[in-house]
Amino acid sequence: MIVNHSRELVFIHIPKTAGTSVQNALLSFPGSRIANRGTKHWTANDLLRSRRHQSLDGYVFFAFVRNPWDRFLSLHRYLSTKPKFRSRVPDQFATFVTLLANREPWLMRLHSIRLQLDFVAGTECKIGRYESLVEDFAAITASFELKLELPRLNGSAKRKVDYRQFYSDVDAEIIGREYEADLKQFGYTFD
Repeated sequence: MIVNHSRELVFIHIPKTAGTSVQNALLSFPGSRIANRGTKHWTANDLLRSRRHQSLDGYVFFAFVRNPWDRFLSLHRYLSTKPKFRSRVPDQFATFVTLLANREPWLMRLHSIRLQLDFVAGTECKIGRYESLVEDFAAITASFELKLELPRLNGSAKRKVDYRQFYSDVDAEIIGREYEADLKQFGYTFD
């Protein structure tokens, strides 16, 4: 999460939505700083409850969201590469979806599994989409009179794939059920 007091802006970093790239672009601008040490994935309510920032009245909050089916596939790929999780993350994506359906405790504790809506609840928040990241980032930062380049960080080295090919009908329904609030709030569908 980034706060810039001179521009009165707050960037909420929702996991698996290109937030590291956005955060690094914002940190290149004077006055931007990381608002939360220890984890980069505070919610807006976490920030508002903290005593570090006495008043954020009038500040503009913004975040990026991502199609929940694509985001969950990205999470599987990401966790598969991390030594801390490698032994827990099944190779088969369908089995990973089952872990979510069964509410596997270690998985449910991850910030990355939470609803995207949880991160922006309690604020009026400008929302950009991962699917139109470059354009939305340019539009949002222009509204703050910032001209920033968006670096590509933490992106998969693999070619962009169609997430739909990884889902059976049952698995797609599981994600749809688990992330129903995100689907309604942000207008995403499986197709």
